[in-house]
Amino acid sequence: MEVRDTGWLARLRRALAQVGPPELRFAPYNPHVTVGRFPRAMPTGPVAERLRPLRALPPLSVEVQSIELLTFDATIWDAPLKTEWEVTL
Repeated sequence: MEVRDTGWLARLRRALAQVGPPELRFAPYNPHVTVGRFPRAMPTGPVAERLRPLRALPPLSVEVQSIELLTFDATIWDAPLKTEWEVTL
């Protein structure tokens, strides 16, 4: 899969830096969507407030080529991801 950034990724990172802590990068960017499941209810207000500035950005156009279910041990810092399931589209 080829990923071409025409400047939007840098703009997105700058927008996120304005509302939260600096990004920690450990590897080159790999396009993905992260969904979390938590053991207890969490307030959504703070998350919604931090995401609000992103509404000003234009929509992104992406071609999804696969979907993966990954798990990790959240009690371990930098725990490795484990692929539980993958579907190639």
